[in-house]
Amino acid sequence: MRGRRTYVSPKFPWLFFGMTYGLSWGIWVPYILLGKTVDGPVPALVFACSTPSLAGMLLTHLTSDNIHREDFWKRVVSFKLIGSGWFAVIFCLFPFLLALGLLTDNLFGGALPPLGEAWQTLTQPAALLLYLGANLIGGPFGEELGWRGFALDRFQKKWSALVASLVLGIIWAAWHLPLFFIKGTPQQGLGFGTFLFWLWCLQVVCLSVLTTWVYNNTHRSILSAVFMHFMFNSTYGLIQQSGQPLPQGTFAINTGIIAAAAVIVIGVCGANSLTFQYVGHEEVTSAH
Repeated sequence: MRGRRTYVSPKFPWLFFGMTYGLSWGIWVPYILLGKTVDGPVPALVFACSTPSLAGMLLTHLTSDNIHREDFWKRVVSFKLIGSGWFAVIFCLFPFLLALGLLTDNLFGGALPPLGEAWQTLTQPAALLLYLGANLIGGPFGEELGWRGFALDRFQKKWSALVASLVLGIIWAAWHLPLFFIKGTPQQGLGFGTFLFWLWCLQVVCLSVLTTWVYNNTHRSILSAVFMHFMFNSTYGLIQQSGQPLPQGTFAINTGIIAAAAVIVIGVCGANSLTFQYVGHEEVTSAH
């Protein structure tokens, strides 16, 4: 796939962001004003959380020809684009970073978070399948066909991979802001404007960098971005199933570990493309 010219609209995806924010916030803001509490899946909220992918799919089909629509869906469903080595990276990276973060926190005197619920989920097949299914549909498939599937390539057409990742990460984090005011959401438990809030924002931006790194090294596989998002949510959510955030020290150390991983990736691969030498940067920036 090296050297293959890929259609990318020369226009910035502001329409995509307008649709995504407008549809999502148009549902979330009334929930805030009405003081409603989220207790289990709500169809309207599920739709709101899926608007990035819905907008990305719609605009892809409206702005692309059949060849590029087929390419989009191939990158959504094809496992071959990722390869076994990158699958290992995707599925091992965040469990490794979490273990390293908890070990580091413990060495500095921190207490391990309660792991009873995590162990119960991991050892009960039905509970595990429900947990994994909810984490796969709730964020990754509902968002990544838009953030990475539509917006990222267009940002990389204008900027380096690092700048594109940082800008997209900030937009991605800001999109979540209403959730900090809706009772019953994980974000509301962190609190808006708190120390944990800013750590969470940093995590999202670092995740954006790490996801671009994997995406660009797997021939722009949207499926790889879905799995990265899934593994991040599943790994760190597993030890926070009670809905209570981790202690500030533990949260800070784990955020630092994630940030360090992003810095290492930038240092090794370079800010321009975030790729290793065998993947050409022209693959993610070329356009008609």
